[in-house]
Amino acid sequence: MARVEKVVLDASIVIKWYVKESDSTLANIIKDDLERSMIDVLVPSLLFYEVLNVLRYKPDMGEADLEKVARSLDDLQFSVVHPNHEYGMEITWVALRSGITVYDAAYVALARRKSCLLFTADEKLRQRTEEERIIRSLQEYESVRRKNWKLPIL
Repeated sequence: MARVEKVVLDASIVIKWYVKESDSTLANIIKDDLERSMIDVLVPSLLFYEVLNVLRYKPDMGEADLEKVARSLDDLQFSVVHPNHEYGMEITWVALRSGITVYDAAYVALARRKSCLLFTADEKLRQRTEEERIIRSLQEYESVRRKNWKLPIL
């Protein structure tokens, strides 16, 4: 049996599963890998709130659409990480050191704690953080996967 790789995804990728945006096709490759249990996707619990909040402000998203998204998010086999004291301290450290929001730092800190890659479609996050060794763009997902995840990450 092939090894299941752990990855962290941020909301910028997951949102692309529900609305047509640039690179939605690339984001759906990740979703397909998740649904086929080829990857274990770790997310902080705040992902659910972030995704629903962004979609709530999309003009073509109504209440029924948001309910479907909430159900869909619940059905996906995410490994959800809830806050605790140690994780919270690391989030704070990352946010202050990198000059990013606590929300973004939650994803970076999770990838650091679990020694895995964080994939994002948020180029500003990539630019603002010094954690370049663990952060990869959405566009890099397929090449990293093809290389069988052989990257120095920490």
